[in-house]
Amino acid sequence: MVGINYTVCSEWLGYTLNVPQNGYYDVIVRGSTAMDGANFHLEKDFDFLTSETQFPNTGGWSNFQNDTISGVYMTQGTYQIKFVWDNEGINLDYLQFDAGIANGVDQVKNYDIDVYPNPFTNSLFISVPYERLRSVKLFDIASHLILQTNSGRIDNLSSLPIGIYYLKIETNMASFIKRVLKTN
Repeated sequence: MVGINYTVCSEWLGYTLNVPQNGYYDVIVRGSTAMDGANFHLEKDFDFLTSETQFPNTGGWSNFQNDTISGVYMTQGTYQIKFVWDNEGINLDYLQFDAGIANGVDQVKNYDIDVYPNPFTNSLFISVPYERLRSVKLFDIASHLILQTNSGRIDNLSSLPIGIYYLKIETNMASFIKRVLKTN
């Protein structure tokens, strides 16, 4: 196998992705690493598509294997996708987007996750009307985990610095990334 090797933190590789229909997709990352704690994330049109994800140690730099991020919701269209190395240590062979188990416009047309208020000052509320909320993770712009909860309400955020944050919302069916803005 030939992969992209000898990368450093914050390097990235760009792709153009044509999404044929709205739906949930599994992102298959084929790579290798001889390290524990090798992390990456994906961006779509300069916005987070996934939070920082740890690639499993494959036991060697030439031992390529697949790692799958399931349930990434994408709308129909053409996008610029970035694979971003959050630290050193992953040889990348390829990315592949496959239709997930809940694929298709008909299956997701009524799905609506509401995060409010946005912008926020002290509290955030997450409404997931059709599914069970499993977890909510709040990340800063550098993909550092700030907090994790299984509640649809997050309080006591007034001490956070003003800026952009990302919520990774996991339900019993899928994961979603929502961008929120902290003011005051």
